[in-house]
Amino acid sequence: MKIFLIFVFIFILFFCCSGQKDKKLVNKNILTVSIPPQKYLVERIVGNDYLINVLIPENFNPHIFEPSLKQIKDLSNSEFYFIVGTLPIEKNLIERIKKINPDLKIINTSKNINFIKGEEHHHKDEQHNQSEEEEEVEPHIWLSPQCVKIMLENIYNSLLEINRDAEEKYKKNYLLFLSEINELENRIKKISEEKKNKKFVIYHPNLTYFAEHYKFEQISIEYEGKEPEIFKLKEIIDIARREEIKIIFVQIQFPKERAKSIANEIKGNVIEFNPLEYDWLKNMNLIVDVFDKYLK
Repeated sequence: MKIFLIFVFIFILFFCCSGQKDKKLVNKNILTVSIPPQKYLVERIVGNDYLINVLIPENFNPHIFEPSLKQIKDLSNSEFYFIVGTLPIEKNLIERIKKINPDLKIINTSKNINFIKGEEHHHKDEQHNQSEEEEEVEPHIWLSPQCVKIMLENIYNSLLEINRDAEEKYKKNYLLFLSEINELENRIKKISEEKKNKKFVIYHPNLTYFAEHYKFEQISIEYEGKEPEIFKLKEIIDIARREEIKIIFVQIQFPKERAKSIANEIKGNVIEFNPLEYDWLKNMNLIVDVFDKYLK
C-alpha cells in the first residue's frame, strides 16, 4: 500500500510540474519570423526580450519548404508574426494560421518597398511575353540594404506597439543598427562607382534588388524558375567571355554543377553563399567583399 501511495504522489508531482512548465511556455512572449535574416533584424532591436521562432531554417529552400505541425503551433502562440511579404509560402501559411488563431497580428515587413517584377531585370536585352499581371514579384528584398532599412523601420514601429516601455532601448538599438547599414551602403556605392565592369553571373536571381539599387548587373543562369536550355547556357558563357565576367554566385540550397561548368569555360570563380544566413550584416559584407575583389 505504501509503495502504491508513493507512486501516486510521484505521478501527481510530475503532472503538476509539467503543467507549470507548459503554462510558462505558453505565457512566454514569442515572436515569429519567416526566415533567419529576419530574426537577426528583430534581435538587433529587442535583444533577448523575446523568444523568436523561425519558420524556415538556413539550409532549406523557401520556395518549397513545408513547416512542421510544431512550427505552426509555435507560430499560433506568437504575439506577432513578421512576414517578409514576398514569399509565396507565406500566403498559404497565413490562411492556415488564421483558422487556428484569428487574432494573431501579422506584420508585413515589406510595406512601402517598391517591388521588382519577376524576371524583368535578369536579362535586360530580352523581351518577355508575360503581362505585368502574370509576373511574380521578385522575393529576395532582404538582400538589399536599401530594402532592409525599410523592413527594419516596419519592425521597429511594430515592436513599440507591444512594448512601449522599452522604447528608449529599442530606439537606441535601432539607430545603432541603422548607422551600420548606412556604412555598408556607403561601401557598396563606393565600389559601384570605382568598378567599370559591374556584371556578375548568379545561379538563382537572389541579388535582383541589390543589383538594381546599386547599379550592378545580374545575369541569371536559372531562367523563369527553370534549368536553362543548352542555347541559354551558351549565351551566358558568350556574354561572360565577352564582358570578362569572373563572378558566379550559387546559393548553398541549389546544385553547383551548372555554375562550375560555366566557371570552367570562362575561368571564373564559383562563389557559394547563403541568402538565408542568420547574421545578415556579416553575410552582406561577405558578398560585397566578392564584388570588391573580383570586379574590375
